Amino acid sequence: MQQFDADAASFVDPLTGEGIYTALKSGLYAAESASKALSEGDACRACHNYEKLWRKEFLFNDFLIGDVYQYLLKNRFLLEKLLERAAKNQYHADLLAAVFGHYQKKITLLKLITPFR
Repeated sequence: MQQFDADAASFVDPLTGEGIYTALKSGLYAAESASKALSEGDACRACHNYEKLWRKEFLFNDFLIGDVYQYLLKNRFLLEKLLERAAKNQYHADLLAAVFGHYQKKITLLKLITPFR
């Protein structure tokens, strides 16, 4: 049996591997764009609007930063330091959980992995 990618747009978080948040958010943007297209009668504009919305939301904050973190956290030393800080400090643990839960932007993880803190 052939398997298909469940996420047609490949909106998978490169840091966590999950895709529920991005699927729901991109679905919301698709619905907004479709509604706008129906009211304006311009399908091309709807596609452009959808792409503009998801790029603004995901491209830098989720995909690019997530790819960078994915690369950095392959380094065992950095990963251990990140988890060590989170284990010793409730603020750091909450920040890590907030990033993984999409309540904070991934860029805020720099607060945990900068060596001079």
